[in-house]
Amino acid sequence: MPQARMAYLDALPAIPPVDSTKIAEQSAISFNRLELGQLLGGAIQGVIGCISKDKPRKAIAVAHNISEMIYPQRDPNCWLPQRPGEHGYMFVGIVGPGRDHERYLEPVVASLFIPSGSAKWHYFGEYEARRCHANDISREEWLAFPEELKQGYAETTLAKSYMSKLYKKNTAQFREEVQAIRTQYDNGDLSIPCVALRCLKYDENLVPDLKAASGTLSAPQSSDTTGKGKRKCVEQESASTPPVTKRVTLFVRDPSDSTAGPSGNGSHS
Repeated sequence: MPQARMAYLDALPAIPPVDSTKIAEQSAISFNRLELGQLLGGAIQGVIGCISKDKPRKAIAVAHNISEMIYPQRDPNCWLPQRPGEHGYMFVGIVGPGRDHERYLEPVVASLFIPSGSAKWHYFGEYEARRCHANDISREEWLAFPEELKQGYAETTLAKSYMSKLYKKNTAQFREEVQAIRTQYDNGDLSIPCVALRCLKYDENLVPDLKAASGTLSAPQSSDTTGKGKRKCVEQESASTPPVTKRVTLFVRDPSDSTAGPSGNGSHS
């Protein structure tokens, strides 16, 4: 992570004191997405787990004042917090009919879960997620990313802009479209959205409550408890997406935005 990004996180207030031994013990406890969906509510696929306001809230969600969860994968979100209670960033907000690009422009408080492997999600704390377009990934930061991340994100951008599989990955048209998007990122015409994740607190009672309640759940009817469904994790951002096939305009960086910030391109204000 670039020094300016790290300095921004280091300047954020630390969370209230918690028992480090208790956090270490709880960090070893994991849940699958089906369990978390049954216990907290929200979708069992996708990064954003909003709890429906039209349905009765789950008892644990009410008890812990949870209204939204965030489930980012470490690929491609390479700047996620490394340990519970730490601050970090995630790359969520590609333009598409799912309207993920409109999320987090105002601060949202959510429970953060990060996986250690397939189907193993760990609680990291209660976080404020906030995005400022001026702080999206700069061209210099993009060029420093590993090749695999850059190629994968270009493919994800194409998938999100169409919200349907109009092309298969072995087709010439798919490769041409991905290369065109990759060139836009390489030139700085497109930028990866960057959402700051500020940890507000670590709820020491949430994991024990989830673990106790998980033993009462009925067995899943499907073998897919990874939260991936039919789409790969890097293509998941919204809790639900409409069956739209119309392509939409991608967000392009505004070169006139000169506000100072952690990336050198803007600030969280």
